[in-house]
Amino acid sequence: MIAQAADELSRLSDHRAPKVDGRVTPATIFRGGTRGDLRGPFLSQFLLRDIQYGTLRIPQLHDTVRPDRDFLTDFDAWRAVQEGATTKPIKRRGR
Repeated sequence: MIAQAADELSRLSDHRAPKVDGRVTPATIFRGGTRGDLRGPFLSQFLLRDIQYGTLRIPQLHDTVRPDRDFLTDFDAWRAVQEGATTKPIKRRGR
């Protein structure tokens, strides 16, 4: 399926993406067009490294919750948050 998509994109006259010998390939189809985008293996986890956004460097640090806490595990809690409420975490027993 990816090879078919690459062939179709190659036939588009104004498709601006990395190409090999003028053609989109399965190896380039998901790559960007900026310097270095074709170098190295492609990782689907795009937040693996810090992002340089102009002069701003954005570190990929993500807040997580403690492993013994659950959020939105029942419909009523989920619905309340959808309507703007806040909820407290539920502490799992046995942890």
